[in-house]
Amino acid sequence: THTIILGRDPACDVHLDDRRVSRQHARIEPEDDGSLLLVDNGSSNGTYVNGEEVGSHHLALGDRIGLGKGVQLTVASFGSLHERTVASQRAAAAHRVAHEAGTAFSALFEGMLARGATPEVVAELAREGLEAARTLARTGAPRAEVQDIDLAQVLSAIEEALDDTSRVTIDAEPELEVSGDPEGLVQAVLEVVAAALAAGPGPVTVEAGLVDPDERSLRKLWLADVPHAVIRVRDAGEMPVWEHPEEPFAPEGHRDLSLAAGIVRAHEGRLVVHSSGGATTVRIYLPLVLSEG
Repeated sequence: THTIILGRDPACDVHLDDRRVSRQHARIEPEDDGSLLLVDNGSSNGTYVNGEEVGSHHLALGDRIGLGKGVQLTVASFGSLHERTVASQRAAAAHRVAHEAGTAFSALFEGMLARGATPEVVAELAREGLEAARTLARTGAPRAEVQDIDLAQVLSAIEEALDDTSRVTIDAEPELEVSGDPEGLVQAVLEVVAAALAAGPGPVTVEAGLVDPDERSLRKLWLADVPHAVIRVRDAGEMPVWEHPEEPFAPEGHRDLSLAAGIVRAHEGRLVVHSSGGATTVRIYLPLVLSEG
């Protein structure tokens, strides 16, 4: 597994050019269960999570990582961290498989030539094998099973996933069903809620309801021909959106909604952010499953 190093050294995975940060200050280790463990590397100024000094700590969305007393990062997206780890693992696996496959094919083809097969026949078999591998690669892995999802259950899962719900009010109208991947949708909403909690100490409201078909924003987004539900996440913090999804950490004072927006788009929905007057509302529009008859 790939460990992510945070520090002042330019070779670190997350490079922080600040004298308060040690050269290899801390590391993030992916666990077998999919969680991420932050570990201090014996730094001179200490590693903190949400203001508390730690030797090691399992990270959650919205956690504020402090490297020393002044440099803070917010865990804005597990997706980027997970993708970086998975990409490293996949690259290593692909290299290993390619090497093993190349060795096996070389031995096989050499054996065929030794038994009298012509070079032309061996070359044709090699081309067919390569084309079969390319076809398999193009088909891709099977997607998550699509099913009808009750939005009340999605918000219930969000409530269960939060360590502290004292600042969060959750409410959902009954019988609002959308179609898609339940785990993916929960992840998207959880990213938005975590960003809202990190935006400030005020309350966060999460609601799911039916959208008025005459709502102007629906027409503007070209969503008016199909009934939609909307999940609204409101908070009392005004915060710019971080526009670099390839980075796992949003700078302090930004919120990263890129992973959530991508998941919502995959569900044929839209994510819209509106900040004004010291408050932010994120709306997730999703097409409803239409009942027959």
